[in-house]
Amino acid sequence: MKKYFSFFVALIVLFSLGSSGTMGFAATKINQNELNEYLSEVRMTQEELEEYLSYYDLTLNELKSVEELRDTLGPAVTPETLQNLLKQYEMTEAELTEL
Repeated sequence: MKKYFSFFVALIVLFSLGSSGTMGFAATKINQNELNEYLSEVRMTQEELEEYLSYYDLTLNELKSVEELRDTLGPAVTPETLQNLLKQYEMTEAELTEL
């Protein structure tokens, strides 16, 4: 009887780990088309993005969506946003570079 019970418990553990691991991995994949659109928007290649994320000990597989990627990286720096930040913090571009 112990043999059957142990076998039954082992099967339950095996199937529960197998299915949750597969679903967890699938849930972390970013849609490639959405990622390509985002990469075009920020003018980066996927390799450049992966390298940038690795600086922060992140990978694309850890992110669930492009929206989460946007939230993680924040807004892109443009000449307009840079000027707004400099104005907000009352700095010049030279002071920012020095900082």
